[in-house]
Amino acid sequence: MKASGRGTVALARAEGTLTDLEGALRRTGHSVVRFNASRFVPTLSAAQLRRLRDDTWDGILVSSPRGLELFLEPVYSSAPKGTRRPVAYVAGEYIATGAARLGFNVVRPSGPPSLDAIVASVPTARPLRLLHPRSDAAGPALARRLRQKGHTVRDVLAIRTVRATGMPAGVQAGFRRAGLIVISTPPTFAAVRRLLGPRAFRELASNVPFRVLGSATRQAAQRAGVRDVALLDPGPGQRFTPATVASLFDGRAPAR
Repeated sequence: MKASGRGTVALARAEGTLTDLEGALRRTGHSVVRFNASRFVPTLSAAQLRRLRDDTWDGILVSSPRGLELFLEPVYSSAPKGTRRPVAYVAGEYIATGAARLGFNVVRPSGPPSLDAIVASVPTARPLRLLHPRSDAAGPALARRLRQKGHTVRDVLAIRTVRATGMPAGVQAGFRRAGLIVISTPPTFAAVRRLLGPRAFRELASNVPFRVLGSATRQAAQRAGVRDVALLDPGPGQRFTPATVASLFDGRAPAR
């Protein structure tokens, strides 16, 4: 399957993620079948959100796009005029752009987004009081690392992940006829493998290229016997564009 082809790409992701990649695929003429392996649900009440917003923080940690979309945007877009914004320590350009739009002073990590990069971006000249509104998938590792640096961190479970319990028949059929499969995370890979069933998965693993985000997802695919698996490179700014679509089909990084 070549980048100039018009084959079907099966895209497995969390609901609302990789939308720029899906748009880029469609704009370059590819058919896309989409499986939402999970969705995200806010867990905090309006009163809890107001209390967190009105407290005094030196900084807020936004480690995923969900933290922007399901915490920062709903909490601070409706804040009274003059509400103080703490410094936002963020992972990735997408989050940085959204936080800046909301009036935050944004500190981006140097290099690709990662836990290490976020930790390194937080200054250590004095102890800071930090808020980390996170999903259940993120875990407490970031808060623990920053506490070891001497900071006080309020680690708040603000977003819950709801896993898909089934795959619609039409989506299953789309995966079986796909010429390329894109998978975002290890839990998403595990869901696809389970819900397709052993026979259908083995057929795909032997005959269809997989493109995945992150080395952990690649390792999961390799352990499961996927013959052709390579990392998916989102390109500059961690945003997918039509120019990056070529990297799906040959497994190479797009031109910078």
